[in-house]
Amino acid sequence: MNTNSHRMEVYAINLLMAGMAHLTNDALFKLTYRTITKLAEKVAQKDYYVRWIRRIRDLFDQEHPSLEITKRLLRYPNPHHRRTIIQTFIINQLLLGTNKRKAFAEKPEGFYPPGFLVISPTMRCNLRCFGCYAGSYSKNEELSFDTVDRVLNEAKEMGMYFITVSGGEPFYREDIFDIFQKHNDVFFLVYTHGGLINEKVAQKIVSVGNVLPCISIEGFREDTDRRRGSGHFDRVMGAMDMLRQAGVIFGYSATQTRENSDTITSDEFVHFMAEKGCLLGCYFMYVPVGREPNLELMPTHAQRDHLRASLGQWRNSKEILFIDFWNDGPVVGG
Repeated sequence: MNTNSHRMEVYAINLLMAGMAHLTNDALFKLTYRTITKLAEKVAQKDYYVRWIRRIRDLFDQEHPSLEITKRLLRYPNPHHRRTIIQTFIINQLLLGTNKRKAFAEKPEGFYPPGFLVISPTMRCNLRCFGCYAGSYSKNEELSFDTVDRVLNEAKEMGMYFITVSGGEPFYREDIFDIFQKHNDVFFLVYTHGGLINEKVAQKIVSVGNVLPCISIEGFREDTDRRRGSGHFDRVMGAMDMLRQAGVIFGYSATQTRENSDTITSDEFVHFMAEKGCLLGCYFMYVPVGREPNLELMPTHAQRDHLRASLGQWRNSKEILFIDFWNDGPVVGG
């Protein structure tokens, strides 16, 4: 592909997506989106991604609820935060990164790199939740700044610009925003318990722009406080309010157990998360490892199947992007 043409197409996508934030006419909004997806097809060099781009365009033509997700994504967040998320995730990861990963795989001794990388910069945390998968890990050892920096540079060399930050509690690490700032071309999805998010942290997230916090929650107050400690549900609610008011794009993360399955798979809970401002909903299933593992907390087969079915329905009706880390495995190749 001609480099100058390539750059112009990327520039046009950025410009059009920025303009979509100000469109109130639905017909014009969809017309602009069709133009963007056609440009994206030219940038993406892998047939697999071209097919998905066309699939997304078809969903829009069918008035799929994902149209509303895109409207929320473009119209409500802080402009700098929105632009940076578009640049790092859509442009760098999904379009340019795809081509870079393809080129890496075509090297004589190359391989096709993963779509994203998970890193835990620290295992420290100020909570002691039962069933925490990382609860039995040493809290005295953590990755140095230089090590994290090297790993992220190596990931980018292979075309990975999507980094999931786990832990421990990422915001417990003092230099975490230095990492985000240095790698401002990377999209960071940060799993957090939310208890350390205050107005200052929310403004830092807006400032760096490339961070999407995903706050862990076990359901409503009773389920959340039972696992994470008295008062934690209210702290999470406060964190979500501060993020929404600052114009931060954020989501929630829920771990399905035998005890909270009915709650987190209810329409009431999902509606509540949407009302709080969540654009992303990530679902996991409890695995009995780490601190105080308990086989009795594992969801039943029926509960797991109910989660799968519920997410299938929500994807056709709710204004949240849902990710089911176990049941979606066959769709994404593992």
